[in-house]
Amino acid sequence: TAHIEGQVSSSGGSAYGSGTSLAVSGMIATNAVLNSAKATLTNSVVSTTNSGKLDINAQNVANINATIESKISSGDTAVGVTLAFNTLGYQSQNVLLNSIDALLGTSIGTAQPSAVEASIINSSVNIAGDLTLTALSDAGITATLSNEASSAASAVVNAGGMAASGVLTSNMLSSTTKAYIDN
Repeated sequence: TAHIEGQVSSSGGSAYGSGTSLAVSGMIATNAVLNSAKATLTNSVVSTTNSGKLDINAQNVANINATIESKISSGDTAVGVTLAFNTLGYQSQNVLLNSIDALLGTSIGTAQPSAVEASIINSSVNIAGDLTLTALSDAGITATLSNEASSAASAVVNAGGMAASGVLTSNMLSSTTKAYIDN
């Protein structure tokens, strides 16, 4: 979980509109999670008696929660840019490639899926009760962004102001889940 807050303000200038007041803010957040969970019974002999049971359970809970709040105010010019890149199951990459991917939808990132696997491989299993083989993946990304820019220019004459704000975000998720018995 990441929570980022930023506030920039500027005031000043002159009564005749000849002074300047500038407020600029830039915020970048990058969250990357690579993980996996594996539960495997391999090359084994397992037996239970009476009502004995066998549970093989792999679980992977991976979530990114990111909140970015940016506020910029000025008596003349206010400019703010907020960038957020969240990946789960993708190798980390630089801000430039993240920006290109978000703008053009190119899927530049290299997938390294958040993997969950539960398996029985090359094993003899004689279970009197229940056999449970479970693989559970609970992966998610939540991103909340705000980028607020305001200009309140004031002067007796020649007052002018400008406020500009931009937000760019990308959320990428790759996961796999397998539960199987082989041989």
